[in-house]
Amino acid sequence: MPLFDDAVRTDLRVRRENESAFDYLNVSARPGIVAARGLLESWFAEVPRTGAGDIRSRFRSRTAVDHQGAFWELYLYTLLSRMGYEVQIHPVLPNGVTTHPDFLATNPPNRALYVEATQATPPRADVAAERRISELYDSLNRMHSPNFFLEVQWRGKTDTNIPGRQLREDLERWLATLNLAEIENWYRNQAYENMPRFERTFAGLQLTFSPIPKSPATRGRDGVRPIAVQMPMGFRVVSVHEDIRSAVEGKAQKYGNLAHPLIIAINVDEDFCDLTDVANALFGDECAVDRLMPDGFLQHQPRARLHNGALYGHCGPRNRAVTAVIVTRRMSPTTLRLQNMWTVHNPYAIVPLMPEWLELPQLVPEMANGSMRARAGRCAADILEVPLPWPIPD
Repeated sequence: MPLFDDAVRTDLRVRRENESAFDYLNVSARPGIVAARGLLESWFAEVPRTGAGDIRSRFRSRTAVDHQGAFWELYLYTLLSRMGYEVQIHPVLPNGVTTHPDFLATNPPNRALYVEATQATPPRADVAAERRISELYDSLNRMHSPNFFLEVQWRGKTDTNIPGRQLREDLERWLATLNLAEIENWYRNQAYENMPRFERTFAGLQLTFSPIPKSPATRGRDGVRPIAVQMPMGFRVVSVHEDIRSAVEGKAQKYGNLAHPLIIAINVDEDFCDLTDVANALFGDECAVDRLMPDGFLQHQPRARLHNGALYGHCGPRNRAVTAVIVTRRMSPTTLRLQNMWTVHNPYAIVPLMPEWLELPQLVPEMANGSMRARAGRCAADILEVPLPWPIPD
């Protein structure tokens, strides 16, 4: 029962904007994808049959959150196994608890820990809006544009589908009216304010298109996608720390107080995430505080935290059943060597985790001075023996 279809593959194209991750992994013949497929199949072959069917069905889903969740579980299962653990999938908990963590990892004589895999994803309404934009880009990339690439800027979002075919035809007619030599001259002299613009609005979504002259070598070639630059207009508010906080809170109370450490492992579905976001999510948003003292002077505290963290709230420590949190960003079959992974211990945990139980780099609490000590460890990709370079270039 393999993850992927047994088929002859010849497709060397890049992934379409609205193509599901599994569909592309399943059909592509590009060397990097072939290597990723082989590595995933080798991981999946080690999963016991009691859990393999569920992982396989979700991994093959065209729904991004299901596919990504199954990949993340497969990744964590393999990572724990490579660290010497025997991994049980969906273990039964004592005392009549009917919910099941994703994994119980044991390494005799005395190491045992629970691991719960989850994702930090943007709100579903945003996902649907981005899908409509992706569908539009796929439609526009079928456009005939021998002389120009397009820069696309967008603002807002729409709850309805965008008429891609009509817009494609309108853009083709507009591009045919443009003077290539004139636009090349403006680009050469960086006179971008002279560039013509093509604008359309669809039920709350504003689109602005600008031409980019193709090089002589690219001009007129078939198979070159015209959409070259995509960007939102204005600022996009990124709330990745809130997504991480919600992911922790959504899992922290599911199993009660456990006899072994509970680690929540989060794969963040965002372009931007760093250790500051992780700290804000777990221990409260970083802020500056000015206090008016009785003598009338302001006392300035430059680095304080709001009491709104997943592990520290208004009443002090909370979610103490969570022993540690692992966070990474956009971990996928092609980014195994590109992403950082942070392992942060909960200084208030009921059941602590011995740092030597994980080979990964960690942040361990120093309760004497209230700080977190960095503990060196091995890169997850090295533990998994992911080849270098990765992804394998074309």
